[in-house]
Amino acid sequence: MASSKADFGLLLPTTLVPAATTSQLDSFIRAAEELGYHSLWTLERILHPNPTLDSLTTLTHAAAITKRVGIGTSILLAVFRNPVLLAKQLSTMDYLSNGRLTAGLSVGGRDWEFAATGLSTKGRGVRFTESIKIMRALWTEPSVTYAGKWLNLKDVKMFPKPVQKPIPILIGGNTDPAIARAARIADGYLTTAAGTPESFSKTWNKVVTIAEQHGRNPSSLDAVKLVYVYTSKNTEEAYSVLKSWANAYYQMDYDVKTNCIYGTPEQCIAGIQKYIDAGVKRFILGPPTTDVAQLHELKDRVLSAFK
Repeated sequence: MASSKADFGLLLPTTLVPAATTSQLDSFIRAAEELGYHSLWTLERILHPNPTLDSLTTLTHAAAITKRVGIGTSILLAVFRNPVLLAKQLSTMDYLSNGRLTAGLSVGGRDWEFAATGLSTKGRGVRFTESIKIMRALWTEPSVTYAGKWLNLKDVKMFPKPVQKPIPILIGGNTDPAIARAARIADGYLTTAAGTPESFSKTWNKVVTIAEQHGRNPSSLDAVKLVYVYTSKNTEEAYSVLKSWANAYYQMDYDVKTNCIYGTPEQCIAGIQKYIDAGVKRFILGPPTTDVAQLHELKDRVLSAFK
């Protein structure tokens, strides 16, 4: 029997070619809740040559047709949004979902996305940090006055407050500044899909070290791993399904063998266990399909090993 204290969520299939239909998404979302998955998450790309559904709109839809399953962003490109407006959106989502939201945020985004939206990449790290401070204040304080480099607020009031006090924030990214921010100011670290258990372990050790240096208890921080996954009796079939989707999404020859978990249930169990041993506390599993049968296979033949 495998060993785990991890939670297992699912990445919603919002980046498929052709785009998932509403009916397919609804079936996926409802099956995830019925099967007892921990949470549902969305990727975000502002612009992409392939169909990509908007992250927050999709999550709002998921929350509306479910009652229990958590919802989260993996990862929301926060610097494209005014922090006051984003705080209002996220607060409302948490309020309407009765406290089910986790906000995974990053400074990411492609250069052409910044250009197309009229934004500059200059100073985005500072803007990002200020945004988090402003949002947390708006979520918890009766009135907010803030003087920053990028935004000034005077006696700003935002109601209703979110159910959670405040909404948990995960910071994602593999750069040293992103890792340091997660350790200093976030409720956890969310690593991208690229990487291995060994690389996650090294990164998580950095988070732990920096957190301790800033007087924080690392055990209070969540360690979250996004990983694309597909299980099948035929290992080559599983590889082919992931490879086809990943190449289309990343617009490159994606290294599925290094970055993904796939194959027989036994192979997938072993792959997940390696990440747990490396320190992962929560998984966002990304099957590149709307096929509900894959959710059953993962739950019954892979995740059942981690009870």
